[in-house]
Amino acid sequence: MAFRLFSLLLLVLSAGVSWAKDMAPEEVYARCHARLSGFPVDIDSKAYSDVKAGKLDPVTACQQMLTRANFVKTDDQFLLKNEKDSIAVGIVRNLHAFHLSWFPNLAASHNVSVELGFTYRDFTEPALYITDALFTRRHYRTVFTRGDSLTGVRKSAASNGYFMYSNRNYADLKTFSGPLTTDFKDTSDANIQLINFPRVKNGNLVGVEPVRNMVLKLPSFVGRASITEAQWRTSLEDVQSFNLKSNFGGGILGSPAYYHINKEFTGLADGGTKVYRRMANSAFYDLMCLSLPNLKESDLGSYLNTYKSSGLAFRTDKSCAACHATLDPFAHAARNIQTVRTSTNGFRTNLRDRISGAFEMEVALKYKVRTNEQSVADVDNIYHRRRADGRLFYRNYDGKLVNKAVNGVAQLGTAISQQDDIYMCAAQRYYQFLTGIEVAVSSPSSSEFYKTHRDEIVKIGKSFKTHGSLQKLIVDILNTDAFQTRNPGLEVTVSE
Repeated sequence: MAFRLFSLLLLVLSAGVSWAKDMAPEEVYARCHARLSGFPVDIDSKAYSDVKAGKLDPVTACQQMLTRANFVKTDDQFLLKNEKDSIAVGIVRNLHAFHLSWFPNLAASHNVSVELGFTYRDFTEPALYITDALFTRRHYRTVFTRGDSLTGVRKSAASNGYFMYSNRNYADLKTFSGPLTTDFKDTSDANIQLINFPRVKNGNLVGVEPVRNMVLKLPSFVGRASITEAQWRTSLEDVQSFNLKSNFGGGILGSPAYYHINKEFTGLADGGTKVYRRMANSAFYDLMCLSLPNLKESDLGSYLNTYKSSGLAFRTDKSCAACHATLDPFAHAARNIQTVRTSTNGFRTNLRDRISGAFEMEVALKYKVRTNEQSVADVDNIYHRRRADGRLFYRNYDGKLVNKAVNGVAQLGTAISQQDDIYMCAAQRYYQFLTGIEVAVSSPSSSEFYKTHRDEIVKIGKSFKTHGSLQKLIVDILNTDAFQTRNPGLEVTVSE
């Protein structure tokens, strides 16, 4: 009895997986045009005609198209050379959306009311660091080492809003007739302080710029047991300036937006149950393509010994420690950073983890270090005041142990930028984006299909770490057999 069995088989042979580049040059150009810009190629364009006629290499044509989206410095902004170039705008929009997809917690955070920060802080900032590196042609390591905050330049006018820091009630705003404060200077306790600030712009992304500083010289009484009005401006706590748009160092790792979108607790971090573990876990997944736990049992000795007297189960149980031995030291480097929510009822509030303000907003502060001494207490009330000693402790994409002491998120970012994983992760993500082939370099498989693609990604990733150019990374992938083959590694076979 004859029958036809249709099956999709991986081209997996003992000799390995190999393909020939079977796409015509104009097909290669059409594919990369669509992948990069999101638009189908114009077959009447000169570039397409030149590629088809053999006058222009298809990857060179794609590279030339990509450079049309480069940002050029204009005053303190980096802008598209031609905002009317629909292909360039499409490339920026398409690739920035791709970079946004690296941060799954970003979408969830938009469920929060816009007043909590989306109106004044660009919460796409983590992705903006990557987009900026691509189109301003910075080395990729700057995504983890720069110390400034970014906002997108978009094709819409910024609308202004205001919020209040004072000892007055929100209702006072209704009768306020004075001018808005625009210089961010202190006002007397008897006055309402209204601050004019630019809202985040909407529309197509056409560039990036450093954010405007918003420095408030108001004390934070976060964590104090009680505060009287007479202590409103004293030196008892932190009568200090804080910048609503500051970066704390370490690029993405110092972006207040990254803490807001990964926030998991209220009040002060305490070194025990309350530390930035979600931020740490997200950094490994979002930026290094690593899933935890990835330590071996033999790696856990130091962590278990440090917390052998702890009453917290996750510190003494080996299965829990397999994750926490990586997450907790990572999070300790961010202990001085605190995300807080302003109150809506002026100064007189009983919520001591908040600071005063007429509109409820999320802000980030950095506490001054008061002691270099460290503590392993399950609840440490001055954890946020201690020197931010941390450690980068995990096994990399190739299974090698990384163990490096750091102090603060700036050093943490530098340490991460010196490892291979961020470069392998970017190569892996771009490889999937451009070829459609998903291979996790840190998840070993015995299949020849996996080995072939992993080897290609690792080769590209190692080169990427050296040159640091996202544009060259793209070009290297466009030149691969996987990109220039119609069905790379897949074949439909028929059995009789």
